[in-house]
Amino acid sequence: MQSNRSVPMGAITTYQVIDLFDRGLAVVRAWIAARHTRACLESLSDAQLADVGLKRGDIDAIAARLARHHA
Repeated sequence: MQSNRSVPMGAITTYQVIDLFDRGLAVVRAWIAARHTRACLESLSDAQLADVGLKRGDIDAIAARLARHHA
């Protein structure tokens, strides 16, 4: 539904800048979460990883999937 209501000068630009900043912040937060997850998983021994059904080679894929999911 479209409205014929006018908006204050610059309101759309302000919204777009805030939205861009918000999306950028979401990407940074996702990167931080993926980095934290990677560090936690890398600190586990091979036996501990095997206990949860993972191999050391799975860590990068898990961190990348987490980053995509949160971004």
